Amino acid sequence: MNEISKNYLKSFTLYLEVERNFSKHTVTAYNSDILSFLIWLNDRDVTKVSYSDIREYLLYYWGIGSTSPDRPFLPFPHQITYSL
Repeated sequence: MNEISKNYLKSFTLYLEVERNFSKHTVTAYNSDILSFLIWLNDRDVTKVSYSDIREYLLYYWGIGSTSPDRPFLPFPHQITYSL
């Protein structure tokens, strides 16, 4: 992971803590998921990530069995379907 990616992660963490007032556990969970993605990106420029890159990462992520019944991976909140 390059320095630019580290700086973006630090800034995002600060945003979650200060601006959004997220709990420590929520911030830790977000950081864990994002850090995993940034490590996977290796030294690629995070500002040039495409939809294809994200899709490829999710296929990799799900392929290594990173989801668990305790904490399912939900990549985008708008994809959650609620049933009544």
